[in-house]
Amino acid sequence: RRHFLVTLEVTSKDRAYPWVLSLLTAQARRATMSQHLSLDTVVHKHPSGRTSFKFDFQPCPGRHVLRYDGRWVLVERQREQQAVDISTGKPWECVRLTTLGRSRSIFESFLEEARSRADQREAHTTTIYTNWGTEWRPFGAPRRRRPLGSVVLDD
Repeated sequence: RRHFLVTLEVTSKDRAYPWVLSLLTAQARRATMSQHLSLDTVVHKHPSGRTSFKFDFQPCPGRHVLRYDGRWVLVERQREQQAVDISTGKPWECVRLTTLGRSRSIFESFLEEARSRADQREAHTTTIYTNWGTEWRPFGAPRRRRPLGSVVLDD
């Protein structure tokens, strides 16, 4: 069994974790990947002051099957209730992707697509970072870039 299966584990501590969840959300939207879903509500504030909401359905913790790049992939999402990330207060999570074969190229293309989708979403935004110990972490959600003409600097 271990010679014919390739598994990739992505934990919630990894920078690629939100990218992977986003791509899984897109996969769930395209096909009926799962009937067991978690809700992720995205709040968008418009410059006019109006607020809109978007509901994204992600695969909930458990096992799901999807077809990616012509191959079947078993998705296992686990959430630990006792282990909590101290910095965010969110429970520790892990997504495991398993497929038949010995080549891990499917995971490389999966991660590359996930990263490219994240780059496209954040292409016209500015991310503010804050110092957290020995590393820099994003502070809040990325914000839409303002026009340079709206910036006023003291002389």
